[in-house]
Parts: sequence; C-alpha cells; structure tokens
Amino acid sequence: MDGWDTCLGRRAQVRRGEEVDRGTVLYIGPVDGKKGIWAGVEWDRPCRGKHNGTYHGHTYFRCRKPGKYGSFLRPEALDFGVTLLQAIRNKYVEMETERTQEMYVHTVSEKKVHVQLVGENQVKQLQSNTAELQRVYLHGKRVSSVDQDREVAESVPNVKELDLSSNLINDWETVDQLADELRHLTLLDLSNNMLPQNCACLSGEHFQNLSVVVLNKCEIEWNTVYEAAHCMPNLQELHLCENELQDTEFLPNIDHVFSNLRRLNLDDNMIDDWSKLDWLKCLPNLEALQVSGNKLSEIRYTGGFMVLKSLMLARNEITEWNVIDELNMFPQLEELRITNNPISTEDNRFEMVSRISKLKVLNGSCISERERKDSEIKYLRMLLERQSSVSNDALLKDHPRFEELKTVHKIEHQLNTTATLRNESLKQSLYQTTIYCECSRSVCDKVKKNLPGTTTVAKLKMMCERLFKVPQPEQQLQLKDSGSSLYCLAEEDRTLSMLTTEFEIEIFVCEVNRLSMLDEQAATQRARELLESRQLEQVAEEMAEAQKERRESHRLAIRGQPTSQK
Repeated sequence: MDGWDTCLGRRAQVRRGEEVDRGTVLYIGPVDGKKGIWAGVEWDRPCRGKHNGTYHGHTYFRCRKPGKYGSFLRPEALDFGVTLLQAIRNKYVEMETERTQEMYVHTVSEKKVHVQLVGENQVKQLQSNTAELQRVYLHGKRVSSVDQDREVAESVPNVKELDLSSNLINDWETVDQLADELRHLTLLDLSNNMLPQNCACLSGEHFQNLSVVVLNKCEIEWNTVYEAAHCMPNLQELHLCENELQDTEFLPNIDHVFSNLRRLNLDDNMIDDWSKLDWLKCLPNLEALQVSGNKLSEIRYTGGFMVLKSLMLARNEITEWNVIDELNMFPQLEELRITNNPISTEDNRFEMVSRISKLKVLNGSCISERERKDSEIKYLRMLLERQSSVSNDALLKDHPRFEELKTVHKIEHQLNTTATLRNESLKQSLYQTTIYCECSRSVCDKVKKNLPGTTTVAKLKMMCERLFKVPQPEQQLQLKDSGSSLYCLAEEDRTLSMLTTEFEIEIFVCEVNRLSMLDEQAATQRARELLESRQLEQVAEEMAEAQKERRESHRLAIRGQPTSQK
C-alpha cells in the first residue's frame, strides 16, 4: 500500500477554503468498486461524513459515534501535519509572509505602502530568536509530533506557556515527550486533540512545574484525568469542558492527587446530578468551580467545599428557590453566576442577594453595601406581607434567613397570631423626613414631613412639586439615612419601607436639567456637597447659639456683681 499503512490511527485534516475538518484515519486499503488505495476517516464533525464506515453493504471500519461521521478520501488528500519545531519556525521565524503582506495602506494613486508598526522589528527579532520564547501559541498549526534528538529542548528551552489546541496530536507519548523537553512548562493547552484513555506512559518527572492544564473537547474520561494528575503534583487549574463527563466513579485519595487544585472547569459536560460532583467537596484548596452548560436542577450541600469562593452555574435547569438556600450553606461562597436558568430573572435579583449572605458578585455584577441593604429590606417586606397567608413553619422553611434578617435590620416583629396587625403597623409607621431643595426655582430650601412607609418615590416627586414649585421631570431625588451614603431614587414604584429601615431620613432634591449632562456619579457628588453645606450651616447655628448663651451668662454675671460686692 505504498507505505500508507503507517497512517492508520493517525489524525489528519483537510482544508476547504477557510474551513478545516479534522478526523482520525481508521482504514487504509481498497474499496469495492473503486480503484487504488483509500483512507477511511472518522470526522470530528458529522456534517463532513457520508456514512458510518459501512459502504455499499460492506463494513470497512466502525465510527465510535452514532451517525454519519465517516467517509473515504485518497490518502494524498490528507494533511498529516508537521512537527512541533516546524510549526514554531513557521510562525515565529519565517513570520508567515502572507501576514506581512497584509500590513499596507493605499495611497491616492492606488499604490501600496507598507505599514511599519512601532517596535515591529524588535518584536520580529525577539520572536525569531526562539531561544528567548516563553509563550508559544500554535492553535490550529497542524502539530502532530515532537522532533527527535532533543531538538525542541535546544531550540526553545525557556517556553513556559504552550497552546497546542486544535492540532493533530493523538497519543500521550507525544505529550510526555514534549513535557520532557520543556521542563519549565507551566501551562499546556491540548484542547480539541483526540487523546486515548490510557495515559500510563506519562512520567511524573516531566510535569513538575505544570500548574495549568486545558483538555477541553478531548473525549477523555475521569479515570484518564485522574491517572494523568498523578504526574502533575503542582496542578492548580484544570479545564475539562465538552468531554461528556457524566459518570464519575469513586476515585481513591482524590484529595491527595488534586491537593493543589484551585480552579476546575467542567462546563458543557451533560452532568445532570449534583451527587456526581459531591466528591469534589474534599479538595482542600478548590476555590472556583465552573459547571455551566450542564443539566443540573438540584444542589444539596453535604459539607466540605471549605474554601470554595466562586461557583458558575449558568445555563443549567435550576427552577427552585431551595437550591439558592443550599448555596447559602457553602462556607465561603462569594461569587455566583446563575444566568440562563429558569429561576434567574432581573426581577428577582434582590431575592438571590438576600438569600445568600456572603455573596459579593452575582452574574458578573458586584453587590454594593447599599444594594445588599435595599435587597434585604425589600425581601423582608415581601415576607412580612405573606405572614397572614402562610403558616409560621412554612414561611421559615421556605425562607431560612428570615429570622436572621429581622435581627440584622432590627425588625422585631415575630410570627404569631398578631402578625398581620403588626405588619400593618409597620407599613403605616411614619418616617421623619427632612427634604432639602437646591433648585433655582424653589420657593424654600427645607421642609420637614412625617411620611407613611407606603409613600412611593412617585408620590415624593408630586409632593416636592407642590412644596418647591419644581416640576417632576426636572427633579432628581437622593436619599440618605443614618446607615448609608447618598442613594439615587430612580425606581418610582419603590416605597420608603422598601428603601430603608430607619425612621429618620433625609431627601435631597436637585434639578435634572442642570445635571442631565452629568452621570449619576456627578449627581451624587452634587448631593454630597449639599449635605456638607447643610452640615456647615448646622455648625454655624450651633456656634451662634453657644455664643448667645455665653453673652447671656456674662450679662447675668454682671448683674450679680454688685450683689456679691455688697
């Protein structure tokens, strides 16, 4: 077969324009009804195949996946790739002439003028000196093997980060060989290379410095990862996306094998049961866990995860609030992403913030002290309104933080037979409100009012229009209570009882037409200035009062002096 039989089992690719299709050669030989030698290929993508290895009733090979992943090509049409060093030289030494030709501009006379980038020569010189390379990125560069006679170690001895994603590597021997020659390697990306399950050839001496490993879409199993990790004592970050890691068997000494692991990425693995991940709880240094794009609907905290701070649960099937309550039991959970789940909407963000006490970042957005306070107050109001319609036990079961939040925000109302009356009392409690206005058309500067907790922001604006003669569209309101900084009142349907638990508050009114070109930060700064001005006025009034008292004391002392002389 003219030597083509050596290609059996190898990875190869075919380029069609900008598209590249990769596959594994599973057959080399004749095909009935066709002349010459043919290569039977199982492609990575089903759209490239025409059958499953059976052609005209005769089975030449069997595709590992169900469906039409196979087809026949002439062996000469397949690209079996290059060595690692050839790929490095193609990219960093020869500098790919087609890329250089792209760097030009057209003059008025339609002539091409080469663009000289600032520092381009220095970069080319540095990159062409492969001995100085520390980061090598060879995504899709057709790497299939490692050069012999330690050429790699001599040519690129200082490489620390190596990206070999979407190449043609298909055995662990190649991985072990490149690690042997690149002893300073700390990051290795082998994504989208079809690796076998048996990795017994790996040597622990070759991976001593490796801390980040990326094995996305490599079709490997947990046992393979477990065996490979034995050779990587300093492994801190592991990515295993799109490997269909659904089933997990018990792996002994897992806490020892992954003792230094800090981040684990298991996105898009069809995982449908949290119990399949429960063994991760014993990892002593696991700080971040990514399980987005799976089929999780429930989470049960059974202990462990002592240092887990970040949990990514986007694109799952979570529908129940008890899952959020379980997350509150994780001892150190500070960051959560739960977008694209049925339970996650913009309207209930406040409830998620309230249910998880230590959370600092939700769906990529930081939770400020003000947002946490507002969210918990709104959550409490919602629960207080439900007291009359549900039993005490049911309310506490569905909302475990209720009692804790009442204590935090000093709301002493208990769940008893008079709960409804107390709730109504709380809603009708009066807020001692001082409203300051610094608008150009205002008829006065300050007004004091006792307002019910049901007063909305919209009603506040109507009141300010009546008191200060400032139209509502021109008003911008800021709230301050004793426990917070200034807060912009943007949502007109929110009530005072939702905004604060304090019963002595201050409202600042500014003009939108003077602040519309400024951002919210500038508006807040203006309100702060008004606050400082008011404080200075208060100090001046206190000083004047003190001076008045001293004068009165002096006058009385003068009147009493003759009496004392007598």
